[in-house]
Amino acid sequence: MNTTLPFEVISNEKKQEGKIQAGLKRVEVFASAEKASEVLAAIKEKGFEATQYDSKGYGEQKEKVRTGRGMGEAQLAYSTRRTIVTIVDSDKLEEIVNAVKSAIGGGVIAISPMDALIHV
Repeated sequence: MNTTLPFEVISNEKKQEGKIQAGLKRVEVFASAEKASEVLAAIKEKGFEATQYDSKGYGEQKEKVRTGRGMGEAQLAYSTRRTIVTIVDSDKLEEIVNAVKSAIGGGVIAISPMDALIHV
């Protein structure tokens, strides 16, 4: 399955109206705890680093936990998720998105432009 991004990325030398200029992009993946290691492996395989942190989702999916001595079950108000963030150059964006898509099969990927990245 070959999918394309909903926009076209061009280099800084070719400025055209209606096109996103090349630069750094922040790729944020919201994955289930079970799929987080697969997403991290896919990102590492492409030669990028990533940051992972725990997050709670308050959507349709609810997490169930056993209570007492395993006899009862309670439904939490949230589901636990992992948020995985990496920063890539625009020309590698489609490659990273496709790798993550194949790793999780379905989910949410957020892409945002980075105006500045300062190493301190």
